[in-house]
Amino acid sequence: MSLDLLPPKERKGSRARCVLLTHGPAETVAARLTRLVDVPGAVVRPTHNWAPRGFAAPAEVQLDKAGSPVAEASRTLLRRWWLGHDEPRKTPTWDLVSEIAIEDRSGILLVEAKAHDRELMNEEVGKRVPKAPSEGSDANRARIGAAIDEAKRGLTAATRSTWSISRDSSYQMSNRFAWAWRLAHSGVPVVLVYLGFLGAEEMRGDAQHPLASHADWERLVRAHSRSVVPADVWNSSITVGDARLTALIRSTQIGIS
Repeated sequence: MSLDLLPPKERKGSRARCVLLTHGPAETVAARLTRLVDVPGAVVRPTHNWAPRGFAAPAEVQLDKAGSPVAEASRTLLRRWWLGHDEPRKTPTWDLVSEIAIEDRSGILLVEAKAHDRELMNEEVGKRVPKAPSEGSDANRARIGAAIDEAKRGLTAATRSTWSISRDSSYQMSNRFAWAWRLAHSGVPVVLVYLGFLGAEEMRGDAQHPLASHADWERLVRAHSRSVVPADVWNSSITVGDARLTALIRSTQIGIS
């Protein structure tokens, strides 16, 4: 299969690598994702559903939409939790999502992937307030703010630590942890992975640099998140209700040819 099957702007960086990561026989991809997570008792099985699914189905996914590994009965509840108005119906798009078994319980793997430093640095805490979320309407903005605030209270209670996730700053990381919390709160174990693709030299530019090593990637994630989430959340698990939420910093190298 060729990257030429993707739109030109998606043939490089983290987008192309997520498609490559999920391309191949189901047994191969499942083993690949299991190794990536690398948590005892966490297994992606060949029978599980994930998205994207290589070049056969390269689209990214929204958890409340068709194609999501989230159970259909939960999708409407998730959408109503996040949005205050029927239209537009856009919710956060994920780089990679998969079903995963966590100590024999059905769970969800959520992946946020980056291939160069500016992808995180463009949203540095305290330096720039991101533009308004594309969900748009006042009703949706209010509902999104309330959803993230609810998640912040829940995560604070679960960890007895200070969380600063917000609709109005560090929006992407905030919505990633908010959705992970909501799934765990509903009884679904969650693994949230911040994934760095190393050595993406095609992304090198005057203002951005490929991720050179796992250590560099972990330092970048921790620096970016230090005013958003507690430092000890990374590479550990917390209990939300009767489910576990595990937040991981992982890296891998996939060449573009």
